[in-house]
Amino acid sequence: MLYGKVPVLEVDGKPLAESFAIFRYLAKQYGLLGKDDWEQAKVDEFSNVHKDIATEIGAYIRVYAGYGQGDKEQLYKDVFLPGMQKYLPLYVKTLKESGSGFVAKSGLTWVDFMLAEFLTTLKNMHPEEIANTLS
Repeated sequence: MLYGKVPVLEVDGKPLAESFAIFRYLAKQYGLLGKDDWEQAKVDEFSNVHKDIATEIGAYIRVYAGYGQGDKEQLYKDVFLPGMQKYLPLYVKTLKESGSGFVAKSGLTWVDFMLAEFLTTLKNMHPEEIANTLS
């Protein structure tokens, strides 16, 4: 375990740690970075916005999943709902503005996989709230 953390990807016997480093490495290998430097920068920008929401609502998700301590109902009201109301409209706006249904105008990139997994998790946790926020 590199740096004492997971995930770790091993390529030709060499370890690569940290999820975003792994995402970008694999994206480059499979042509999922974006079509040009600007689009790649915008994809990176979106990934950082995603990190922000994950950080902002992380306490609630950890308690919800049973990995953290805290008042789940209070965190739901004070952390989760405000985070959803702040960030989900930005996700919708980005997807609409791209015109492709993906984060990037040119189509599928690595950040779309991350977004799909995150939204699926949120939808599984609170289907009604997520549907209402996305509409």
